[in-house]
Amino acid sequence: MKKIYMRTPRIWMSELAKDLNLDYKYENKIMFGKSRVSISGVKQALYNLFKASPLPPLEWIVNYKLITGKDLSEYDLIVESGSKVIRTKVNYISYVENAIGLFGFNSKKINKINWYLFTQLIKKSNFKGFVFYSKASRTATMNLFMKFNSLSLFKDLDLGIIYPYAKVPKFKKNSDILLPPKNEFKALFCSSSLVLKGGLETIVAIEELSSEHDIELICITNGNISRTYANTEFVKFSSDREKYESIIANCDIIIHPTFFDTHALSLLDGLVSGKPAISTNTFAISEYIESGYNGILIGNPYKPFDDETKLPKFTGSPLCFAIEIEKKHVLNVKMKNEIKVAIQSIMSNYPKFQRNSRTFSSDAEFNPINVLKNWNQLFEKVVK
Repeated sequence: MKKIYMRTPRIWMSELAKDLNLDYKYENKIMFGKSRVSISGVKQALYNLFKASPLPPLEWIVNYKLITGKDLSEYDLIVESGSKVIRTKVNYISYVENAIGLFGFNSKKINKINWYLFTQLIKKSNFKGFVFYSKASRTATMNLFMKFNSLSLFKDLDLGIIYPYAKVPKFKKNSDILLPPKNEFKALFCSSSLVLKGGLETIVAIEELSSEHDIELICITNGNISRTYANTEFVKFSSDREKYESIIANCDIIIHPTFFDTHALSLLDGLVSGKPAISTNTFAISEYIESGYNGILIGNPYKPFDDETKLPKFTGSPLCFAIEIEKKHVLNVKMKNEIKVAIQSIMSNYPKFQRNSRTFSSDAEFNPINVLKNWNQLFEKVVK
C-alpha cells in the first residue's frame, strides 16, 4: 500500500485526509487567531520581517522536515496543502488555494529573482505538479506563469482542479422532501471574523427585515458585538463540528457576503447541504453559486481580485489587506440593502431555490463524493 502524507492546517483538510486514509498532521491554523506555537519576541520580529520582505519564502530554503517536525523520507507522496512549493527529496504535489500562496502569500515576493528560484524548484523530478482549489485558483496561477513567459511549464505541471472538501452534515431536517412556501425562516452566518465577512451588514439586514417577516439569524462568530440585535442569536465560533452541523441542518438560508475570501468554506458547508445561499462574487464563489438559481450573488465593494486574471489587486500580504479592511470598515448601507433584497427574493421563491440548490450541489464537482473520487483518481495517476 502506498504511503501518502498530507499537511492539514485546517479542519476540513484533516477530514479530507482522514476520509482518504492518508497520514496527516492537523495544525489548527486560524486566520485571525493566535498560533499555538510560542516564538520569542526577537525571533518573531525577525520572522515577520522576513515574511514581509521581497526575499524568497522560508519554505523554499528550510527543509520540509523542520516545518512538519516529521521524517517523511519513507513516504511515496506528500500533499502540501498550503499553496506552497517546498524543499524536500520526497515526491510531492502542491494544492493551491491562491497563486500568491506559492510566493509566501506576499505579492512583494513575486519578482524576477524569486521566479527563477521558484522555477528551479518546480523543475525538480520529485515535484509532480499543482492541484487547484478552483477554476479561479487555476486561472490566477496560469496568469502568473504567463506574466513570466512560462505558460508551457505551467501546462506540464497542471494536474487539474479538486475543490475543497465540505462534508454533508449528519443531521438533516426534511432531507428527502422539498419544503412548501413558508413564513418562518432561519438564516445562518458563520465566520470567526464578523466584520470582514459581511456579518455586520447581515445582522442589520435581518433586524430590519424582522419587523415585516418572521426571520431569525444564527450568527456563529468570534467578533465583538457592541449591542443586542433583534432576531439574532450569537453562538461562539468553535470547532464543535456536531453542534455546527446541527445548526446548518436546521437553517434555511446561508448568508456569507464576504469582503475578502477565496473559497468561503462555511458557505460551501451550507451549499453541499442543499441550502440556498447569498454571498459576494469574490474569487471562486461564483463557481459555487449560480445567481438566481441556487442562491444570489451581490457585488463586493472592495474588489480584492481582478475579475479576469483572478490575481490580487492589492500589494503585499492578503492578511494585512484583510486586517486593514477590518480596521477601517463601517456598515456598508448599500450592501445591507442588497442583502435584504436577496433574502426577500429567496424567501418569496423558496421551494424553487431549495430544489435548485439540492440539484446543483448533488451534481457539482464540489460535492464531497466527487472530491474524494477525484483525489483517489489523482493518486492512482501520480503514485506509481
